[in-house]
Amino acid sequence: MKRIVVFLFFLFVLVSCDSPAPLEYYKRCVLNTVYVQHYGVTEILDILGKPPLKYNESRRNFDTVNYQQVVKDKIQYEQELLKEVEKLKVTTDAKNMIDASKEVLNIAVKGEQDFYLQLAKMKDDKTDAAAIQSSAFRLLENPEKDFQRKMDLLWGYGKMYADANGIDLSLEKKK
Repeated sequence: MKRIVVFLFFLFVLVSCDSPAPLEYYKRCVLNTVYVQHYGVTEILDILGKPPLKYNESRRNFDTVNYQQVVKDKIQYEQELLKEVEKLKVTTDAKNMIDASKEVLNIAVKGEQDFYLQLAKMKDDKTDAAAIQSSAFRLLENPEKDFQRKMDLLWGYGKMYADANGIDLSLEKKK
C-alpha cells in the first residue's frame, strides 16, 4: 500500500510539472506581448530615429549595425516569444488567451517582416526622412489598427484568465 501511495505521489508531481502554472501562462501570453505593444508607425519611426546599435556580449559594448539588422533582431526575439506561447498546452480556460497571443505576435512579426524591414532599408539607403514617414503611415495604418484590436482582445482574455485563476494584477504591495 505504501508503494502505491508513493507511486501516486510521484505520478502527481510528474503530471503537475508537465504544464506550467497559471501565472506562467499569463506571463508568456500577456506580459511578453508588452514588448510588441507599440507596434506601428510610432514604433518604427522611433527605431529609425535612434542610432542602429546592437549589444556585443563578448565586448560588453554596443556595435554599430544597419537598421535592417536592428529590425531583424527584433523579429527574431518576437519569434522566440511566439514559440514560447506555442509550447503551452491549450486548456479550456487558457485557449482564448493563447490564441489571441499568437495572433498578436504573428501580426507583429509579419508586419515587421513586410513593412519594418522595407522602411529600415529606406533608412539604410539614406532616403529622405519625410518619404520614410509618409511610407510608414501608408504601409502601417491598417495593420496597426488590426493589431490594436487584437491586443485589446488579448488584454481582455488575459484579465478574465487572471481573475479565474486568482492571479493578482494589482500594483499594490501586500502588507
